[in-house]
Amino acid sequence: MNNKKILITYWIALHKIKKKEGGLLISKDIPEKKIKHVMNKMGYPVLKNQKKWLKQCYEKSFNAGEASILGQLVPHGTAPKFKSNPRWALIIRTTI
Repeated sequence: MNNKKILITYWIALHKIKKKEGGLLISKDIPEKKIKHVMNKMGYPVLKNQKKWLKQCYEKSFNAGEASILGQLVPHGTAPKFKSNPRWALIIRTTI
């Protein structure tokens, strides 16, 4: 039996989130292995070539209660917020 744990992220919108309101960025391409991250100035893990990665993503809009389930190999992040009120989402990370 393989003892490696798999990280799963559940991203659940708590209200309608339109594009440009800080939704979820999801990579169009999914690599076959983990991508090495570095820590940014705020202490968050980011990809080393963040600008290149952002060009390969799309922003997902959500209705209230809509969820996205992401595996550990799916590059994702939060889109820049350009308008509207604060974005509220429930994010749960677990291993299986």
